[in-house]
Amino acid sequence: MDIHIGKEIHKIYKQRRFGQAELAQLINTSPQNVHALFKRKSIDTSQLLIISKALNFDFFSLYSKELTLEKINSAQGSLLDECKKEKQILEDKFKLQTENATNQRKYIEMLEDKFNSNDQYNRGIIEKKDELMKKLQDYTAALEKKLEKYEKKS
Repeated sequence: MDIHIGKEIHKIYKQRRFGQAELAQLINTSPQNVHALFKRKSIDTSQLLIISKALNFDFFSLYSKELTLEKINSAQGSLLDECKKEKQILEDKFKLQTENATNQRKYIEMLEDKFNSNDQYNRGIIEKKDELMKKLQDYTAALEKKLEKYEKKS
C-alpha cells in the first residue's frame, strides 16, 4: 500500500469542511500552498504534525496502519511458507508409508507363495508316504500269506 499523503489530507480537509484560506491560516501558509499541499505524495513530519493538529486527525496513524499491514502480510507469507514446507514433509511421509505398505504386501505375498509351495511339497510327501505305506501293507500281507503257507507245509 502506497500512501499519497496529499490526497489523504485533502480527503480529511473536505470532511471537516474547511475553506482553503481557513486551513492556510491554521497551518501558517498561503491558500496556494494549501492547494499544492494536496498534490504532494510526501511531506515533512513537522509540517504533517501541524496539519494533523489543525484538522484534528492523526495522519501518522496512516503510516502505522501500513506498517501493521506489512507485518501482517509478512507474517502470513512466513506462515504460508511454513505450511508449504509442512505439506511437503507430510506428502513425502505419505509417499514413504505408501511404498512401505506396498513392500510389505509384496513380502506377505512372497511368504504366502512360499507357504503354499511348502504346503504343496508337504502334501506330495504325505501322498508318497501314504502310497509307500499302502505298498508296505500289501507287501506285509503277501509275506504273511507266504509265511502261513510255509508254516502249513512244515
